[in-house]
Amino acid sequence: MSKPRKSQTPEQTPEGYVASGSSPPPFKPTPKPIEGMPRMTDSQRQSLRESIEKHGVLEQLHFCVNGTILDGHERWAVTQELGIKNFTYKVYSAMTEDQRIALAIELNSQRKTITLEQRQKLLELYVKAAPHKSSREVAEAVGVHHSTAARVKRRVALATPTVGRDGKVYPRPASTAAHTIQGARKAAKDLARLPAGAIQGSATGRKINKANFEHAKSEMANDVPVFTRDDYRLIHGDFEKEAASLEDSILDLGLGDPPWAWNRDELKAYMETYFRLLKPGGLAAIYCGIHQIGEMSIAADLAGLKHWSAASCKNQKPHRGVAKDGMINSSWRIVMIFVKPGGETPKALNWLTNWIDVLEVPSETGVKPHEWAQPLEESKLLLKGLGRSGWLVGDLTMGSATSGVACVEFGARYIGYEIKEVNYRIASKRIADALNAKKKQAG
Repeated sequence: MSKPRKSQTPEQTPEGYVASGSSPPPFKPTPKPIEGMPRMTDSQRQSLRESIEKHGVLEQLHFCVNGTILDGHERWAVTQELGIKNFTYKVYSAMTEDQRIALAIELNSQRKTITLEQRQKLLELYVKAAPHKSSREVAEAVGVHHSTAARVKRRVALATPTVGRDGKVYPRPASTAAHTIQGARKAAKDLARLPAGAIQGSATGRKINKANFEHAKSEMANDVPVFTRDDYRLIHGDFEKEAASLEDSILDLGLGDPPWAWNRDELKAYMETYFRLLKPGGLAAIYCGIHQIGEMSIAADLAGLKHWSAASCKNQKPHRGVAKDGMINSSWRIVMIFVKPGGETPKALNWLTNWIDVLEVPSETGVKPHEWAQPLEESKLLLKGLGRSGWLVGDLTMGSATSGVACVEFGARYIGYEIKEVNYRIASKRIADALNAKKKQAG
C-alpha cells in the first residue's frame, strides 16, 4: 500500500500559488458565498457527495490567501462531512471584494452545469464587479457572446449613478435619439414633463412614453374624492376574500377583464365567484386573450357557467404596441359571454335588437387611467346589448373602473373589486367624476 503524499512546496504563479498533498490548507477556510451565485440543488449535491466519496475531490478548490473560499463551497462542505483532507487547492494573493466576486464568477462560469438563466445572472454580477473590462473580456470570462455582454454593460451603466469628484451622487441626464427636428422637439417636451430623476441616461421613445404614463397615473391617484352612493360600491382587496361576504345571486350582469396570464385554477376561482354571485339566467361578459380562449372556456364550464355567445371588439384605427399615453393597444379583442343556468335569459333582453357580435369603437386619445384599460365606449356598447337600466353589474377585477363609469352613464348600479391601491384610488376618482358630471347634466 502506497504511503500518503507529503505536502508539496507551493508553486508560485502570477495569480498566487498551488499546493497539494495530504495536509489541509495553511489556514482555516471561511465560506463566503456571493449573493446571486447559483447554488446546487439537493440532487446535484447528493451526486457530488457520492462522487467525492468514491473518487475523491477531482476538481481543485480555490481560496483567497486570507482563507475565504472563492470557488468550491459545496466541495469543501462535503470534504468536512466525509473527513477528507487530501485534495488539491489553489490559493490567490490578496484582492479587493470586486476582484474576489469577478474571479469567483469566472471560475463558476467555466462549469457545464450552469444554466442559461444562471449565466445571465452571473453576467450582470460580473459587469458590476468589473466595469473596467471590455465587452469582449466580459464575454470571454462569463462564456457569452460579446454583443450580449455589451448590451448588459449598457444596461448596468444606465442604472449606475454618477459619482462626482466631490463625492456626491448625481443622476445621469436623460437623453433620447430623434430622426427629425419635430421628433426632437416632441421628445424634449416629453422629457420635460417628467420629474427629475425619473429617467437616467439614454432612453427609447417607448420608455419615455411609459414613464410619462406612470407619472400621469400617479398624479391622477392623488386628491381622491369620497362618495357614499350605495349604488356604486368599490372595494379595495382581493375579490375571493372580499366578495365572500356578499349574498348569493345578487348580480344581474358581470363585466370583467381578468389578467390574461392567469392559469386555469385562477380562472376557475374567478368563474366560480361569478357563478355564485350571478342570478339564475344572469350573464357574464369577460374579455379574453386569443391564447386563453380554451382555458377560459374550461374554467367557466368547471364553475358551472355555460357558453352563450361571443363578440369581437376592434378599434376603428387598428394599431399595436404602447401608445404615447402608455396604453397597450391591440387591433382586436375577444369578449366571451357565459350564462348561469336556471333562469330566463337572453330572450328577456331583446338582445337580437340591441346586440351585435362585432363592436367597433374609435381609438381613444389622452392619458389612459390604466395600462390595460379597455375603451369606455366598448363597455357602454356591452351594457346596451346585454343589460338594462337599474341592474346591478359586478366587475371582480375592475382596474380603473371603466366598466363602472359606463354603468354611471348607462344608469346601472355597480360593484367592483381591485387589489392594487393605486388603481382603486383612480377608480374612485373616476366614478366620483362621472357621478358629478351626470348630476350637472341632469340639473
